Amino acid sequence: MTAAALLRSYSKPSLERMARQRRLETKGQNKEALINLLAPILFDADAIRRALVALSPVERRVLDEAVALAALHARPLKQASWCSMIGTPCMSVVLGASHLWVLS
Repeated sequence: MTAAALLRSYSKPSLERMARQRRLETKGQNKEALINLLAPILFDADAIRRALVALSPVERRVLDEAVALAALHARPLKQASWCSMIGTPCMSVVLGASHLWVLS
């Protein structure tokens, strides 16, 4: 699956949140423009490594458990289901083609 195809499955507010987290301009952008901004950087290996290094031990443990849980179900976890399971607000961390959520 391409980054653009993956991003098209998200709502515009979710794409705006992803763009703002990456310090990209979202004002006046439609959904397709946001996808075009995010797609080239979605699978950036250096950014993924930096995000992993920046996680606290608790966040990393939650991420590891989410990966294990997603593997058991053979599908990515969506924010709403994972966050409701742990009862907390979440932020997104995109790792490759898997969508995982960690504590914000």
